Amino acid sequence: MGDYVTASQTRSAVPEACYGIPVMLGLVILPGFEYMMHPG
Repeated sequence: MGDYVTASQTRSAVPEACYGIPVMLGLVILPGFEYMMHPG
């Protein structure tokens, strides 16, 4: 625990979108989408 991070820090963000599509009674499709901005 005595080690420190010496690499340059970058700012990253992961926006996420989820929604539901009703197909029939009792069945809903829940697709999701994530996009990584400035990875690393």
